[in-house]
Amino acid sequence: IVRTFVDETTQHPDRLPLAFSSDGRWLATSDLDHSVKLWNATTGARIITLQGHPAAVRAIAFSPDNRTLASSSANYEVRLWSLQPFQLQRTLNTALNTTPTSAPGQLPPNPGYLSFASDSQILATSGLRPFPHPISGEPLLLPGMTLWDITTGQALSSVDSVNQFSFSPNSQFLLTHSHTLQVWHPHSQP
Repeated sequence: IVRTFVDETTQHPDRLPLAFSSDGRWLATSDLDHSVKLWNATTGARIITLQGHPAAVRAIAFSPDNRTLASSSANYEVRLWSLQPFQLQRTLNTALNTTPTSAPGQLPPNPGYLSFASDSQILATSGLRPFPHPISGEPLLLPGMTLWDITTGQALSSVDSVNQFSFSPNSQFLLTHSHTLQVWHPHSQP
């Protein structure tokens, strides 16, 4: 063991997401109070606590250029934090065309997956998309993946029925998984 990070308020739950920055300088961890803590990975000193998620944090990801930290929460919210200076840049609702706050407990659990493209400008997130029931026409909420432009906060494209996903290191391909593995060109419409 090289270092032990201690936060006396943490009660050691089963799963709290964490991530290293690509340069290894920073470590981000989540906490039971729905915050994200940023640490100096070398010294173990806490740099800042980022607060504002109303629900449990599900995943954390640094952009490859280490300028942005993304954190997703159980209520289908993704927060984009600017790391210079440390402040909230924008919030994304990953339950597209739904109102997750109006129906608590009625939405399926959010896995909260996140993946940045190598250019640090596109973020893939898990979420929900409404899909009409084939018989009744009533909207069904299905898991999916959405690509976002992090500069504008605009959804670029979405893929239905996706559980997990990952960009290739050069971002020329996007791998998605549901019942099958599919490879996409992320810069063309899925």
